[in-house]
Amino acid sequence: MLVEGFTNHTSQAEEYFDQRQAKTIEQHHRVVTISGKTPSALQVNRLKLLELLEEKRTTPIDDLSYTTCERRSHYPYRSAYTAKDTMDLARQLRDSTKASDHTSPQSSRPSQLPNVVFVFSGQGGKVVGAAQQLFSLNNIFRQAICDYSQLCDSLGFSGVLDHLTVPASEKASLSAVLEQVALLVFELALCKMWQAWDIQPSVVLGHSLGEYAALHLAGILSASDTIWLVGTRAGLVQEFCKADTKRMLAVFADEERLIPFIKDCPVEISCKNSPSQTVVGGSFDDVLELKSRLQKRNIKSALVGIPYAFHTGQMDNVLESLRCSAKQILFKDHPEINLVSTMTGSRVDSCPSWSEHLVRHTRQPVLFAKAIQSAIDLNPGRKTIFVTISPTRICKDMTAANISPTEGYLAEVLDGMGISTHGCIDNIAFGLAKIYNAGIDINWSAYHKSMKQAGRLLELPSYAFDLKDFWIPLHQKRPISSSPMSTSRSSSPTAINTPTTDEDDEDHCLRVMQKTNLQEQPFRGLILGHVMRNKAICPAGVLIDMAFDAAIQLMGELSKLDTVELRSLSLQAAVTIPDDVRVNPVHILHTSVEKVRGVPEYAVTFSGERGVHHASCFVRTTGNLNVLGARTTATSLLRAVSRMTRLRNNTDANRLTWTMIYKMWAPVMHYAPEYHVLQDIVLSPVGYEASAKLMTTAREPGKQAFMLDPVWLDGAMQAAGFTVNMSVSATPGAVYVLTECASIRFWEAPVDNNVYTCYVKGESDSSGDVIISVTVFDEEHDLRPVATITGMTFHRLKGKNEPKPNLLRCSINTTETTEALSNSTRLTAPSTTAALNGSLSHNGSNNGPGQTSSENRNGQLRTLIVILAKETYADPAEIKEETLLADLGMDSLVAPTVADAIRVQLGIEVPLMSLLEAQTVNDLSAICSNLIIADEDGRTEPVNHLEAVVAGKGNTHGAHQDAAATASASSTELSSRIVLLQGSSRCIRSLFLLPDASGSSAVYAGLPPHLSAQTNTGIFALESPYCGMSSFPDISMDKYCYIFVEAIRRFQSSGPYLLGGWSIGGRLAYECARQLVQQGETVAGLLLIDSYAELTSELSYGPNAISLDHLEATGFFKWSGRGSYAMPEWQRKHMLHLILMNSTYSLPTLGIDANDNTVPVQLVWSAYGNFDIFPTKVLEKRHEMEDVIMRRTDRSDQDLWLKEPRSADVTANLTEKWRLLTGPVLRQSIVEGDHFDIMIPSVREDLGTVILQALKWFHGDP
Repeated sequence: MLVEGFTNHTSQAEEYFDQRQAKTIEQHHRVVTISGKTPSALQVNRLKLLELLEEKRTTPIDDLSYTTCERRSHYPYRSAYTAKDTMDLARQLRDSTKASDHTSPQSSRPSQLPNVVFVFSGQGGKVVGAAQQLFSLNNIFRQAICDYSQLCDSLGFSGVLDHLTVPASEKASLSAVLEQVALLVFELALCKMWQAWDIQPSVVLGHSLGEYAALHLAGILSASDTIWLVGTRAGLVQEFCKADTKRMLAVFADEERLIPFIKDCPVEISCKNSPSQTVVGGSFDDVLELKSRLQKRNIKSALVGIPYAFHTGQMDNVLESLRCSAKQILFKDHPEINLVSTMTGSRVDSCPSWSEHLVRHTRQPVLFAKAIQSAIDLNPGRKTIFVTISPTRICKDMTAANISPTEGYLAEVLDGMGISTHGCIDNIAFGLAKIYNAGIDINWSAYHKSMKQAGRLLELPSYAFDLKDFWIPLHQKRPISSSPMSTSRSSSPTAINTPTTDEDDEDHCLRVMQKTNLQEQPFRGLILGHVMRNKAICPAGVLIDMAFDAAIQLMGELSKLDTVELRSLSLQAAVTIPDDVRVNPVHILHTSVEKVRGVPEYAVTFSGERGVHHASCFVRTTGNLNVLGARTTATSLLRAVSRMTRLRNNTDANRLTWTMIYKMWAPVMHYAPEYHVLQDIVLSPVGYEASAKLMTTAREPGKQAFMLDPVWLDGAMQAAGFTVNMSVSATPGAVYVLTECASIRFWEAPVDNNVYTCYVKGESDSSGDVIISVTVFDEEHDLRPVATITGMTFHRLKGKNEPKPNLLRCSINTTETTEALSNSTRLTAPSTTAALNGSLSHNGSNNGPGQTSSENRNGQLRTLIVILAKETYADPAEIKEETLLADLGMDSLVAPTVADAIRVQLGIEVPLMSLLEAQTVNDLSAICSNLIIADEDGRTEPVNHLEAVVAGKGNTHGAHQDAAATASASSTELSSRIVLLQGSSRCIRSLFLLPDASGSSAVYAGLPPHLSAQTNTGIFALESPYCGMSSFPDISMDKYCYIFVEAIRRFQSSGPYLLGGWSIGGRLAYECARQLVQQGETVAGLLLIDSYAELTSELSYGPNAISLDHLEATGFFKWSGRGSYAMPEWQRKHMLHLILMNSTYSLPTLGIDANDNTVPVQLVWSAYGNFDIFPTKVLEKRHEMEDVIMRRTDRSDQDLWLKEPRSADVTANLTEKWRLLTGPVLRQSIVEGDHFDIMIPSVREDLGTVILQALKWFHGDP
């Protein structure tokens, strides 16, 4: 019966409109498409079609549209035209072929597909009769209107079909219910039509009432529920609000300009539509008075054609009834596509109560301008196409008003239908052409069928293949490039020989291609002189010079060597050449240099003839190295000079002359004489540390074509490579090969016949690779700094049985054998051991009755010195009891590894805080001794002078220590290290603190020292499993937290568990608690310190996503307590990945029965700053950096928002979000300070008090 009635309903509507159709059908615009695989092919295809049209002027436009759209393949480079006839099309083709192909945005290939956003309009436009024209011309739209109208009838909202399709002049005034339901039906039907053509939105948003349509499209509401809610809401407005007693006024001015006028006027801001339009609402008289006052100041305004003042106090009487109605509806938890709410102006990933969301949406102002910007920010760097779903063009104009001129190339607004002089069909055709040009594929068959546009297949000209000349020119201007530069505004790798332009296309970044014949000199000689395992390999120095040279040429005359930096060099496949140049006279290396959008940076890639990717890097402008980070740079340079001097004066160091260096390495690496640039090298007896001298000779005339001498660059890298491969710490038999380099910067260009001194320092990571940095000084000019090369990754080649050179047998300055440190870090070098024993005997020997105790202490001290020497790369002979730990480089990053080594080798759990508070080696030894005494006596009071170590009472949890040892025993299994902060594993309970974005436990080193003593709680901090790693895997938040959960359960096999964390660490703690609850465990307490349940903006991954530079521009690294240049590169990357991971993850509910197993939660909020908007601040900085090309913004007020007092309402809202996730057992405290200074460098006293009270509460004390 339902189906029969449905069919009859549709049939009657069609008959009604068939009768009203004019006998003469107006010819509408048709879409004709042309495409090609390259810009040149596209241009020729255009010319061929134009030739055909000039020859056959009567070619039907319908046939052309059908053939080019449906029966031809569509390639990346494309142009679409809309024309009424072939004459119109020929004129457009003629005009476009006269212009330069590559300046046309239609002919450019997008680097990635655009972001499509559907924008649904609210009330204010004319709805009656809006569907009339399209209803008669498009089958999909007509069917959708009939379907939704039938649904409205069944829900009690009749008359919608008639209201939408009968001309406005034939309709009387209508109710608010019919008007609003009809608007919703119109928008849903228009949306369904666009989707049928494969135009699928990635983001939806709606202005005011339009948000209901967005909720349906996002999958939150069903169609019937959406219609019922809109009709019910309109009925409530009609019942409780008297029409025309209050109205809305659209003022063509921004909020700031409007405030002085409304300060004393009883009106409210109801909509913030754009920077040039704000809507206010109030009583009719007040609105008219305001309009008069504005008119006197020449500020334009207009009454909104709605008899109510929505989003103002007039709606208050409606809210409670609407809340009751909305609670009857079943909402889905999460949207299926990105949903941006105009109530919050931001993306909504989940909502604790959608019914409450709709109530607040009715009353609160519409933040349309902010919502548009949020939609753009969801995919930074990508073009955004807004398709406005509205019966009028008001929504389009309002959306376009929010696109600033600087964003015009990244955003475009199209009319989903519109009623203009062109008619709705023509508007749709124009929109489809633009979408097609943007790179989106369209279902042309569905489009033509729905529009009743039939056509016949035409015989069109064949595809124009782009033929190219691949011969290499015999003569070249510069050795660096065997072919002249070819500049293209396209991102296509095939655009080498295409025409060029000096004007930058607004949609695409500059790209330059170079071809280099490596068989020509000087490249052939450089490569043949650099042989590894009988294979001639192009040195990295050649690629580095080419990258610097090409990028600086593009940057212009203002860019110099000391103002640019090469970053993220990745060497993926060796560049080799054939030996016989007569057989293979040409071997091409392709170099691509492409401007990165939004940052002053160029991406450089090197590839072979068959597309083999050899290497890549980035070159960017950074400002003068002498100015940027001056304090940090000066400190590191002084330390390098000091260490270098001490190393050269160390009699135990291993010294090699240049003849010995290249002779010893000959079995693995053969260098031609010009590469023998290292004059000597001095290797530290422990760790990866060295000092080397290098000097290059003058090159022959005609070969001085390099900006940076590749041989000099190779010499600096030789110093690093020899330090790694010749170190006693290296794996025996292994060979380490350079694969990556984080950064290369120069103070000045090196010169020939000059002696340079290199300081080399490195450490191995958890994967076995070695990370090396080299600082180069000018030996002949007072050790003036020349260059710094940081983050060189030397990958260990496994399974090689090649003998490692015996360095010590060849050393002319060392007569005693020094062996590598064993797994237990036992020092076996006789000379070093003797010196160490002498030092201990002199300082601490005791020949009295306590000799045994003294010997034990000496043995303990000896082990501590070995541990400190290994972890800080210091000389063991120079470490005395009175040596300051700070002089050894002991800091919050090194301390956890030292504490872990002490636990493994001495069986002593040294709290991290005690280790950091210790001043000297003797202090550390005393702490260890006191811990042993406390453990033997079973005391509960602290016995060391730092009063930071507490021995727990009660049952001994021996499994804790065994589990902890297991957790760190295997270096091959990915796991989180657990660091003791206070107390011991024998305490009654343990509190596990999850790391913040840094991944380090050091952030909790500033906790008050007596927390453990007063609560009998062992306090432990976990570290990221990726600490120290140069790369961060693609891993989800829940899987990342699962690694922590496994580590916690290995340490403590069963509950109850206590978890906590600061900032992102709080979110990690919550997710770990949730997983433990799911595993059936009990969580007795959750401590969340200034951590947020929701974040305001999502920061996405991808090539154009947020980078370290954007993060640094916010001041984040400065707030975190360290300068960005002092922080290790791995840690900066770790912070970025954690921030991105958290931004895209929505915390699920705890998933427990609140009545049976509620988790007590202690929330702590800082009194200043609202850090949940930090992602928004990052996006703002990103846009600032895009707007100011090739320049950094350095605003002294960048952290003012962190210092603003947090209002009570904001705090209550943040707490409520956690309550909805965790349950009702929740306490809230506010402490003085902002997000950072409550924790860094030490925990504030009031925060310490809150933590203490929370621990007591978790233990059952009130």
